[in-house]
Amino acid sequence: MAQRTVSQKMGVKEGSRAHLVNVPASVLDALRLPELELSGTLSGKFDYLDVARVPRPSDRG
Repeated sequence: MAQRTVSQKMGVKEGSRAHLVNVPASVLDALRLPELELSGTLSGKFDYLDVARVPRPSDRG
């Protein structure tokens, strides 16, 4: 039985309109996202959004 990817479990389908912000390559690799229609701006409707928080120097202690 084939294992489903994380993106399949999340319901992300090929051709979905997406906006990604600061998402590390390692996370994208782990998600194994299908081919997406990526938007550089946050306007309109999206099927998938992924935003990764980038720590500020003051957060590092």
